[in-house]
Amino acid sequence: REAACSQAADASPSVFRLTSQGAADAGVRARRALGARECARRCFDFEMQRDLVSLPLSPAVRVKLASAGFQTAEELLEVKPSELSKEVGISKEEALETLQIIRRECLTNKTSYSVTAESGRKCTALELLEQEHTQNFIITFCSALDNILGGGIPLTKTTEICGAPGVGKTQLCMQLAVDVQIPECFGGVEGEAVFIDTEGSFMVDRVVDLATACIQHLQLIAGTHMGGEHPKALQDFTLENILSHIYYFRCRDYTELLAQVYLLSDFLSEHSKVWLQLHQA
Repeated sequence: REAACSQAADASPSVFRLTSQGAADAGVRARRALGARECARRCFDFEMQRDLVSLPLSPAVRVKLASAGFQTAEELLEVKPSELSKEVGISKEEALETLQIIRRECLTNKTSYSVTAESGRKCTALELLEQEHTQNFIITFCSALDNILGGGIPLTKTTEICGAPGVGKTQLCMQLAVDVQIPECFGGVEGEAVFIDTEGSFMVDRVVDLATACIQHLQLIAGTHMGGEHPKALQDFTLENILSHIYYFRCRDYTELLAQVYLLSDFLSEHSKVWLQLHQA
């Protein structure tokens, strides 16, 4: 019995270490899962503090809600349609529609936060390097500008164009809205563009001039590639198609801008070929 006890005593530290390691691993996994859930919860709490002016509500309802003292989505989450109708002075149908919009917006974002938190993963420096090597660019056909930018305007990144008034920032944005649609066989990405204008400086006549010049330039290039895919690609690269693939949004104040930014994800999910988002401010 003493020998057996001695063997058990000698073995117990090893068993304890294995058990402790397993518990530690389980603890790490639990903390990671808890961290993901906590991240989702905090994001949802932040979403509940969302200002009502940023929600896609009608202007009349928005004004009445503000007059009644409602400012955030959280204040209306537990309110009944009949109660909201009496307090704000709108019909029960309008109250029901308003509450449905608020709950849909907040709960939809809660789900997306949860999925993002649970599915997030680490990446290595090698993977980042490979992503840089496979990076696509929107070419401008201005060799000096493309060289400065390392090949053009990079996709999946934010590029800020700054300068004094009159240097051509808006012109460049309109040019990019055309260039993003250049067919792949010409070195383009063959995408579409969203143009959010807060100044009212978007000039469709100028876009027509830029698109026409781009078509003529590609026709000259296609002339040196007889019988290839270049002439075929130009059949769809027409002025009408170029203009129809520039989605223009005019925002006259910060409320409209916030609402448009919040609605942009739904728009992009329906227009998967949008590779360029231009914010003119």
